[in-house]
Amino acid sequence: FTHTASRSRCSSNTSSSSPQSSGSTVSQGIILSNPSVPPFAIIGDENFRLYELSAFAEINRTISTAHPSLIYPASEAYSIHQHDLVRLHVNDIQMKSIQAFETISIDQIYDKFPHYDGLKDLFERNPYGPFFLIKFWADVPMSSSMTNPMNIRDESFFTSFTYASCANRPIHISTRLCSFGKNVLEKVDTSEHPQRDQYDQYFHRFDRSS
Repeated sequence: FTHTASRSRCSSNTSSSSPQSSGSTVSQGIILSNPSVPPFAIIGDENFRLYELSAFAEINRTISTAHPSLIYPASEAYSIHQHDLVRLHVNDIQMKSIQAFETISIDQIYDKFPHYDGLKDLFERNPYGPFFLIKFWADVPMSSSMTNPMNIRDESFFTSFTYASCANRPIHISTRLCSFGKNVLEKVDTSEHPQRDQYDQYFHRFDRSS
């Protein structure tokens, strides 16, 4: 599903962004191609937003050789299965006609993040920047064909992100695994060469980050 009427185009009209941090730059605005269509809610702002997010498990499956009486086709001797845990696309918001998100106090979620260099410190460094909390249920159960004890499995977990921007500049994404308010693991990915589309938007893709 593609809602082309609300597709946005990056405009050449510039406006100065708020100089609250040392990383502030001149940003470009977005003009709707059809002003009669109400704008949909976006995870981000008109200059930089989340386009797609996914987390999935990739399972390498081989048929066990401990059952010589069973005959399997050669194509099933080794196979790769992908099980989606979470998948969110910008079209999901458009299809539900969501025009505004719920607003919550940031005090309600401080304790879910590390006390040092966590959400509170990030917010205090740029209190005028947008913050979004994405809460979802993960589809954890896997089909019986993937969990069959006759299979030898090698499981790998990946995340993929796509961001849309009006500016061609490198971005850094920090992914943190937090448990009971403590930072357990952190990984930083960098996008240096985004892809440009016909609407003058730049797409930063982080595929299969493990």
